[in-house]
Amino acid sequence: LHITEKTFKAIALEMPFVLMAPAGSLEYMRSYGFKTFEDLDRDFGPPLNDEYHFYAAIDAHFQGFNCERMKTQSLNLATVMQIKIAQENKK
Repeated sequence: LHITEKTFKAIALEMPFVLMAPAGSLEYMRSYGFKTFEDLDRDFGPPLNDEYHFYAAIDAHFQGFNCERMKTQSLNLATVMQIKIAQENKK
C-alpha cells in the first residue's frame, strides 16, 4: 500500500478528506494511529480489484448524472495517466 502526499497534506492542514484507495488502506492508516469515522467506513465486499471498489464507492454516494459523470471523468483521467506513463517509459 502507498498513501500519497495528497492524503498527508490534507492531514497536515487538518482538512477533512475521503480516502478512495485500495482495500486495506484504512487499516494501514489506523496502524499509524489515525482515527477514522467508523460509521462512514464502507465495505464494498471482497477486494476483487481497485476499479470495483472505486465504482462501488461512487455508486454508494452519488446518483444519476453525477454518478456516471464521475465514472467517465475518472476513466478519462486514468487513460491519460496511462498514456503519460507509457511515454515516459519510452524515453
